[in-house]
Amino acid sequence: MKANQVKLVPSVIIKMRRAHGEDPKKWDQRNALALHAIKISCGEEMFDGIKEMNSAKDAWKALADSHKQPKDNEGEDTGFKTFERKQAVTLLKDIKKGDSDAVKELFETHPLYSVVLEDRSAALEDRSTLLHVAIAAGQVELAKKLISVMSDEELEIRNKRGQTALSSAACKGSRKIVECLVEKNKRLLEIPDCEKKIPLVLACATHHKSLTLYLYSETPRKILGPEKGDHGFLLLKECLRNHMFGQWLPYDLKYDRAKARKMVSFICDQLSTLEREQLISSGAVEATFKTIELGYLGFVKQISEANPDIVWSHTDPKHSRDMLTYAVEHRQKEIAKFLYRLDPARIITGFTIDNDQNNLLHLAAKLAAPSSPHNPVLQMQSEARWFKQVLLFLVVIMTRMASLSSLKEHLLSYS
Repeated sequence: MKANQVKLVPSVIIKMRRAHGEDPKKWDQRNALALHAIKISCGEEMFDGIKEMNSAKDAWKALADSHKQPKDNEGEDTGFKTFERKQAVTLLKDIKKGDSDAVKELFETHPLYSVVLEDRSAALEDRSTLLHVAIAAGQVELAKKLISVMSDEELEIRNKRGQTALSSAACKGSRKIVECLVEKNKRLLEIPDCEKKIPLVLACATHHKSLTLYLYSETPRKILGPEKGDHGFLLLKECLRNHMFGQWLPYDLKYDRAKARKMVSFICDQLSTLEREQLISSGAVEATFKTIELGYLGFVKQISEANPDIVWSHTDPKHSRDMLTYAVEHRQKEIAKFLYRLDPARIITGFTIDNDQNNLLHLAAKLAAPSSPHNPVLQMQSEARWFKQVLLFLVVIMTRMASLSSLKEHLLSYS
C-alpha cells in the first residue's frame, strides 16, 4: 500500500524533475526511504497526523509546524518583518548618523515603517520601531519622513514598555516631533504606556515644561476625568512631586503663562477632592512647602482655596513645622501675612515648638543664607527688621488670644 502511494507523483512534477536532469525513479526511492524513516520514528499520536502523506518533505514540515515554539507575541497578528542582527545594527548606525539616503534605500525593498526590530542586543531589546529609534537618536527630519509615510495604526505601535512614538518623543522632549505626531493622529494622546501614563504625564514626569503645557492644551479633558481612570491624578502627582508649578508661575511668555494658569486651576480642582492621605501620597503637601520656600504666593493662594486642609493639617515631616512657621523660617513675609489672615483664629504657631525645640522667635533669629552679592552690614539690618516684624506678629497673636480668653471668662461668669 505504502509503495503504491509513494509512486503516485503528479505527472507535472515528473516533467519538472526531468527538465532539471533528475531521475524520477531515484527521487521516488529517496522519498520512500525518508518518509519511512520519519514514520517509524513517530509516536502513535504524531503518526496519525502524517500517515496519509506521500511526501517526506510535507511530513517533515507538518511535524515541524506542530512542534513550533510559541513566540513572545503569539496571538498578535502583527505582520512585522524582522531584521537579522547585522542588518539591524547597520540600520541603527544609519539612523543615528541621520543618513536618510541609506534609510530611503532600505525603504524601497522593505516596508520598514512597520518593521519591529526584534534583535536581542541591548540596543534593540525593546522591539522598537524605526520611528522609536529615530526619536531616541534625536533625528528630527528623519522622524518626520517616517511619520509622513506611516498610517495611523502604525503610529500606534507600542514597544515592550508600552510606549508609542508619541510617548517616546514626550519623554525625550522632542517638541517638533510631538507636534507632527499630534497633528497626524490625536488618538496617540490617549494611549498610555505599561505604567498607565499618557504622553502628557510622561512629559511632566521628565521635566519638559513647555512640552507639558502644549500637550495639556491638546489632550482631551475627558481623558483626565476620574471616569477615565487615574490619568488626572497621575498628572497631579507628577506636577507636584517635580515642583513644576514653581517653574510655571513666573513664566515669561504671555501665551504659555495663560496655559500655565489653566493648568494650575485644573490641578487645584483635583486637589479639592482629595482626602488627607491622598494629599500626602500625591506629593501635594511636599510641593506646597517647596513653593512656600521659593516664595510663590500665587500657588499657595490657589491651593489653600481649593483645599484649606492642606494648609492647616500638615507639617514639614523633617522638623514638624507648620506652613506659617516654614514661611517665617525662609523669610517669606507676604506668604506669612497671607497665611495669618487666612484664619487668625487658628494661629497657634507662636507657642508651638518643632522637633528641635525651636519656636517662631528662634527661627526668626536664625541667620538666613547670605545673599549675593553678600553685604554683612545690610544683611544684619535686614535680619533685625525681620525679627522685629515676627516679634510684633507674636504680640498681635498674644493680644488676640488674651482678648478671647477675657471674653470667655466674662461669658462663663454669667452661665
